[in-house]
Amino acid sequence: MVATLNMIVREFNRSDNAEIAQWFRDSESTRWLEAAWSESELDQMALEESGRHYVAVEEGTVIGSIRCYLPVEDFDCHVLSYVHIAPWCRHRGIARDLIAWLLQNHGPGCKWRCYIDHENAASMSLFDRLQWKRIDEQLGKNKMYAYEIFT
Repeated sequence: MVATLNMIVREFNRSDNAEIAQWFRDSESTRWLEAAWSESELDQMALEESGRHYVAVEEGTVIGSIRCYLPVEDFDCHVLSYVHIAPWCRHRGIARDLIAWLLQNHGPGCKWRCYIDHENAASMSLFDRLQWKRIDEQLGKNKMYAYEIFT
């Protein structure tokens, strides 16, 4: 199932950050992600060998962003660190399709994990519908639920 026939997924480019920064004018965006990435954060992300960052593009406009980390020595699974959709494109299935693309292209036959803020009902509902299993609650600064799926 494809959210839009014109949507393509490609690697994130630094220039995409300017478009993504505009999404943070939306209160729902800033509630879960504080701001677009700073130059220093982009520099750090570029150095992370296990990190992968992609965008969904429709008719030349970035409409979604997804980031994951591949397994490293001390961690046995892939981690979906976030999926973020442009405010004007939400509720079209883009997050679902980006997640499906990521699972298909990075690690079929693997364990995946993500962490969702305990107040983010929309994200929990999405991962429940996608049949990810809630495995525990992580306590700390913020309560986060861990979700897993085996592909």
